[in-house]
Amino acid sequence: MDIENNNESGLVVEINNNCNCLIENVLKRRFASLPFNEKEIIVKSPKPTPILNIQSKTKTFKRYFNTETYEKISWICGCAHLTKLFCWPCILFSQEVNVWSKFGFSDLNNLSKSRKRHECSQAHICSAAQFKKFGKGPRIENFLSAQFKANIEMHNKEVTANRYILSKLISAICFLAKQEQPLRGHFEHQESENRGNYIELLYLLSESDIKLKTHLDNSTVFTGLSNHIQNDLVSAISKVLLDEIKTEIRASKFVSIIVDESTDISRKAQLSTIFRYVDENNEIQERFVGFVDVSPNRTANALFQHIRETLEEFGCLDKLIAQTYDGAAVMSGEHNGVQRKIRDICPNSLFVHCYAHRLNLVLSQSVKHISGCKRFFSRMLSFSTFFCKSSRRISLLDCQIKKRFPTAAPTRWNYNSKILNMILEYQTELMEIFNQIINDEDEWDTDAVINAEVLHRYLKEFEFNFNLHLFSAIFNSADFLFEILQKKPLTYRIA
Repeated sequence: MDIENNNESGLVVEINNNCNCLIENVLKRRFASLPFNEKEIIVKSPKPTPILNIQSKTKTFKRYFNTETYEKISWICGCAHLTKLFCWPCILFSQEVNVWSKFGFSDLNNLSKSRKRHECSQAHICSAAQFKKFGKGPRIENFLSAQFKANIEMHNKEVTANRYILSKLISAICFLAKQEQPLRGHFEHQESENRGNYIELLYLLSESDIKLKTHLDNSTVFTGLSNHIQNDLVSAISKVLLDEIKTEIRASKFVSIIVDESTDISRKAQLSTIFRYVDENNEIQERFVGFVDVSPNRTANALFQHIRETLEEFGCLDKLIAQTYDGAAVMSGEHNGVQRKIRDICPNSLFVHCYAHRLNLVLSQSVKHISGCKRFFSRMLSFSTFFCKSSRRISLLDCQIKKRFPTAAPTRWNYNSKILNMILEYQTELMEIFNQIINDEDEWDTDAVINAEVLHRYLKEFEFNFNLHLFSAIFNSADFLFEILQKKPLTYRIA
């Protein structure tokens, strides 16, 4: 085997005397479309001369192909895969389509006649001449005009400048995404005082970047500020990130999937999908891959089909070892739930009910079955509700405590902990606020006065204060456990 190497491009082409489908490759790619360095390697290499199993029958005998034909006829070459003979110069340089340059010759009975006819053809003579002269004369690139070279340099400068501007646009989008800020404003025309975070950020960057400023001030065709360009850049960045995640998942031996459904501000049910795996550096990764609107159909079959398509897209059906959802029946059902359907196609995918969600259920269900505790939490949440109902009450709270009550969430038990700790920490200040409202009843509405009296009485009751301190101790441990369960590197060792 002969190996030719071009030092400029680092290209290595292997030329095998047994063809190695070199002729097929030239026929498919067209020799004229190849770069000069690849052409040079092919021309300088020996013509393919494989042993061919070509037979031609006559009335009296069979004629077999003899490899000595390659030596007798200097231009003949062969392709072992196609089992055909070709004209080596015509394959490379001929513009005419015929049996010797495109389709191949195999009729040994007429080889002598066809050979003589081809050698006398104008196409063969021209191809043979180009084959001999190839690379020996001066190349046209050496005689290009100075203006042409200047145009090339100018074009390269424009490409470099455009890439620089594009990098700034991408950086702006990535920054806003990292800060979880929206890109567009309600009115992005030049007359607007606030054109949106993306445009305003670019103009801010242009104050210290003369190249970006020149582009924004002078560009007429492409400024990169339109909503369509923003969408295209977001889509391109998303595709690059997803391709990188797919590459990491393909390299990982085991993968688990985390799926959860939540309702956004527009009341749409969105299904979030997260992959968890160990990368090549033995580090645990959790990658969010997108939201899907499942409002039209939230049945187990619909959710299963979405998860299955996602697993197929990321190529991890055969290495899924765990699936994690909440405890809803449609997800965790033993017979018809999503987890059961996934296990039917991925037998090794162990279902794990989210441990943080289970802890929330244990605490909330325990409280609901004890009337005193249930009554305490109902009263405790009324503090947050009282201040959230009025901007004037919030203003009073801001003046006295300089801190606001968090809003309770039914699926987040640790939010109750924040409300409880605030009541316990600012108990004295809260009593002063309620006293102020009660004493100035003429300045406040009736609802505010009545509720202030009730909340003031709660703060003085023994049972309420006892439960405050009791659940403060419980929440200290529960909050610590919540933080552990929410950490990415957390793993469980099964004995």
